Amino acid sequence: MSSSPWSLLSLAALLWLSFAAPASATNGAIPTMVGARSPVSLPMEGDAQSFFRMPSGMAWSLESEIDLTLFAVYQSSTMRNSLNDFDNSGTSPGGSGGFLIAPLRGPQAEGLPEGAVGRFTYAGGLFVDVGGGASSGGADIRWQDFPQTIDMGTGLLFLSATFSTSYAVTDWFSVGLGLNLLQVTAASETLFASSSEDGLAGSPQIQGVPLPGNPTYSDLLNLFSTGEDSDPNTGVKAELGGVQFAPTLSFSLRPLPNLAIGFSYRPRSFVLQDLEGTADVDATVTFNSAVSGLAPPIQSLFFATLPDGGSRGYRSRYDIVVSELYSPTQARLSIAWRPIPRLLLAGEVAWIEWHRAISTIEVVLTNGSNNDVNFVVGSDRVDTTLAQRWSNQWVFMLFAEFALTDTFWLRTGWNYGRTPLNTERWDNSPTSAFVEHHVYLGFGKRWGRFSLDVLGELGIPRSVDNAGERAASATGRNSDYTSLQAFLHLGLKWHF
Repeated sequence: MSSSPWSLLSLAALLWLSFAAPASATNGAIPTMVGARSPVSLPMEGDAQSFFRMPSGMAWSLESEIDLTLFAVYQSSTMRNSLNDFDNSGTSPGGSGGFLIAPLRGPQAEGLPEGAVGRFTYAGGLFVDVGGGASSGGADIRWQDFPQTIDMGTGLLFLSATFSTSYAVTDWFSVGLGLNLLQVTAASETLFASSSEDGLAGSPQIQGVPLPGNPTYSDLLNLFSTGEDSDPNTGVKAELGGVQFAPTLSFSLRPLPNLAIGFSYRPRSFVLQDLEGTADVDATVTFNSAVSGLAPPIQSLFFATLPDGGSRGYRSRYDIVVSELYSPTQARLSIAWRPIPRLLLAGEVAWIEWHRAISTIEVVLTNGSNNDVNFVVGSDRVDTTLAQRWSNQWVFMLFAEFALTDTFWLRTGWNYGRTPLNTERWDNSPTSAFVEHHVYLGFGKRWGRFSLDVLGELGIPRSVDNAGERAASATGRNSDYTSLQAFLHLGLKWHF
């Protein structure tokens, strides 16, 4: 692997991993599908939303159903530092949908039907597994070493096409298996910098004749180098896509008719296709900054060594491949209890292993389109690794549902998950990802075979102060961030 400053072109294409703004819940860092029912993976009375995380829970479902959940998310973030007084907010839509087939059961069932033991239940759907961030637009961030603002935006999405089945071994024990095919997409527009001076392997030549001593460009000038008081000034815009697979295994225990305990485990995803795409790198400011400090004769010498003499500028397009990026390992323990027929209480503890999922990322850039850039680097290919500092995460959830009548019920809930992002390294990038507490309140209503569920979700506003000792850029030091999120979920269900 190369450690050159130019190798860090690919680092820029991956900064969305650090800047991705995961929003806990449906489109967030906590892969918890907050649907019509709850933020808890129910180990009994599973529906076409919760089976995504706890497939064994649907073994005792009494009805088949088709379930569509739509949501709108509002995110707001602010950032205050020496150059920015940034305040941005916006709303975006999303959704998920699933079906559940419960053989030998139907809308009129009042309890677990005879013959249900030993039977399979099936489900499938399309769900947001992990996602966060936002597309570029409106995030005009100022940097000390970049003469114009940059419309920064980052995003990462794991979309899961899922098929699950459960088997009721006895009237108190069930097992479930989920198969999740993940479409992974990522996009980023950002800046990068390097403090290294090694690895600019291109050797300056004039009309094919090497300079005396055959120096490299690293020897000729301090290109792409930044000191402690510098900011990034090389822009990158990248779009990538790939495919992964992850199974989910779970079991549920029902020692009493009104009490159930469930466990589910999903390993880190298996890569079927690495993330692939294109990266547009703009090093215009970088070159200009490096050359402007040279005496005119040295500037002329520099341009004379380039194949195109800088006449085509310093923009280059690369093919990019990213590997060693995964959906995380997840382990969940949940409990559901009905102390009285009209009241359901539930809780869950989840462990999510982000550290291995987003740790050391491998990047390969190939087929660089700019002759001058390739010549300075010494190749049209760049290999690099990117070390991330995401933390593993514990998530705690509570949920309650009370039926006021046979066809109308109220729901409430809460979850907490410490953000896995490293706040000390947050670098001049506003985000709503710092929210850690979420509260829920909603209701449901049923008309015959149709039901409607409405659930409001609020991410409690949170402020973070970056003291800046470890910030990667000068502008990013001593920044104050605030985050706020709000969701509105609308669930439509047909029972059959």
